[in-house]
This record gives sequence, structure tokens and C-alpha cells, in this order.
Amino acid sequence: MEYFPHDVDAASDEKIEALRAIHGNDGYALYFMLLERIYRTAEAELDVSKPAVLAALVAKAGVKREKFNEILETAFDVDLFDQVAYEEKSILTSKGVKRRAAEVTAMRERWRKAKDTSAENQEENPVENQEENAEETGESKVKQSKPNKKQNYASEFQIFWDSYPRKDEKKPSYAAWQARLKEGYTPEQILLATKNYLVKCKADKTEQRFIKMAKTFLGPGGHIGEHLEKPLPDPNGGEPVAEWTGPACVADFAAEIARRAQ
Repeated sequence: MEYFPHDVDAASDEKIEALRAIHGNDGYALYFMLLERIYRTAEAELDVSKPAVLAALVAKAGVKREKFNEILETAFDVDLFDQVAYEEKSILTSKGVKRRAAEVTAMRERWRKAKDTSAENQEENPVENQEENAEETGESKVKQSKPNKKQNYASEFQIFWDSYPRKDEKKPSYAAWQARLKEGYTPEQILLATKNYLVKCKADKTEQRFIKMAKTFLGPGGHIGEHLEKPLPDPNGGEPVAEWTGPACVADFAAEIARRAQ
């Protein structure tokens, strides 16, 4: 997986709070660093049976081996990782990790099938020619029928559109969405930036009438990149709930897309 779920209120999770209470930000950082490595694997299981792998993880975490082991033990105690899987198979994983990985994989498969279906439908409905009689000239004219002007929107954009609080002019908004995709952004990144922006609006208590219109948010003004790069604010005040460590899936958007695809 290129992206993994990192909820905006992860720091408030009871298990993570317990980890941070004992080990501070070292525990928080190590946990999410291990998650990054776990989600890179095909089965969402990180094999740590080789001493060299563990040594590399310790070095990456920037803590001493003793501290690394202490943090890992606490993670087992609060069920952030599966201790039985670690002791029996020398792997780091958990039921929650595997469930989220399966949800994202299923979501992407639905997206792929939806795109394939859309492409097939377009191929099966080519523009046809119709013949009409022209009474004035007595000659037969061939007139091309007008193509169906019904707009087909990508499922990811439709989820964005249904969820965004301020919107008008759907077609220009979709054109802006497609333009951002051509720039290299993925649908997941756009949804993540949207989530970050709406969380910020909530934290700032922004009135709905002052939230950017959809086509403006998706426009060329750099709003997507801006809200991908900033740490998320805590809606209840205080410090950001998590430092930005790279692109991530938006779990609630992913779940909504999966639900609608069923």
C-alpha cells in the first residue's frame, strides 16, 4: 500500500494515549513508523525475525535498543500490536491493521472496476449517423446525431461532491478535479486535503458561508497541496493532533466510498 489510514484524532485514541503517557512522543513516533513499514507489505505483516531488520528499525527510530523494546512491550500490553503473532511468528501486525488494509484494498478494487465499466459503456455507445430527407432540395442529407450530454462523474469525485458543504457548478468543479489529477495528485490525496481543510474549518469555527466553494477549493490556487502539507489542528483546541509524516488514506472517506459501491 502507498497510503495507510491515519485518523485525524489518532492522538486521542485510548491505546495511543497510554503509549504516549509512558513513552512520550518517542512511543507515538515509533508506533506510526512501524505502521508505515507494516502497510508496505503485501499481507500487512512486518517480518522482524532477522536481527538485521530489527537493528535497522531501531536505528530508524533513533532510540536505544532497550527503549525500543520497552515501547514495543507497551504496544503489546495495550493491544496496538498482536503479541501472539510476534512471539510465534516474529511478525508485527494486528487485527485492526489487517482490517484497514483489507478495506483499502477492496475500495481500490471497486474503483478499478467502476472505471473499467465506465470505459466499456463509452465504447458501446458510439455516435451514430442518421439520414434525413431535405424537402427543399430533394436531396438526402446525412446528419450526425448529437452525443448524449449526460455527464459521467468518477465515483471518487461524486463522494467529494456529496460530502462537501459548499458547492455550485458541478461540471467546472469536476474539470478542476481532473486538472488536479493531471498535475499528479491522486483521488486519495485530494480527499485527504479536503478532510484536512474541513477539520481546520471546524477547529476555526468557520461559518459555512465562508468555506471555499468546491470549484475554488479544487482550483489552481494550491489549496490541495496546502492542506496536504499542514498538520491537522485539534478541533478542541491545543496542539496539532499528529505531525505530518506523509500521504495517508482517509479512513472515513474510504469507508464511505466502499459503502456506496456495495
